Amino acid sequence: QQQQQQQQQQQQQQKFQLQQQQQQLQLQPQQQEYLQELEETVEELKERVVELERDLQEQAEGEEKQENELEEIREQYEELKMKHFYSVGLAIKNDFLQTHRFCNLKIGNLYEHAQNMEIDQWDAWIRLQLENGDPSFEPAERKRAVQGNQNKHKSGNIPKKKKEN
Repeated sequence: QQQQQQQQQQQQQQKFQLQQQQQQLQLQPQQQEYLQELEETVEELKERVVELERDLQEQAEGEEKQENELEEIREQYEELKMKHFYSVGLAIKNDFLQTHRFCNLKIGNLYEHAQNMEIDQWDAWIRLQLENGDPSFEPAERKRAVQGNQNKHKSGNIPKKKKEN
């Protein structure tokens, strides 16, 4: 009898739990509308996230393209800058030749040293280097020849030029 009572109590508890679950599942019309709106909002948000991801990807690709274009412009600028330097240097060197002053400095060697200099300073700087004949800008063969001649002067093999008064 006790067992029967326990079984009956268990059955009643199960029925009660089942009724509670059914009540929870039975939503009122307002709750159903709210749930449907939530589901629609979630779908709209998912679509918006997809759109934003696509926009972000397009923007990243656009920035990469712009960076590539900018790098090309920088390279073109450097090339034009070098051509301009060579033009200025050769024009000045030609001017020196017209006045019968010979200079064996290579413009390419000068360009390496002028990289960090302002472009508008190049003309005066190149003239100064050509006038001074700075040996640090001379070709290696010329440096060796000049050094060799200096050594010969010291040993007395080549006579010194006489000073004219």
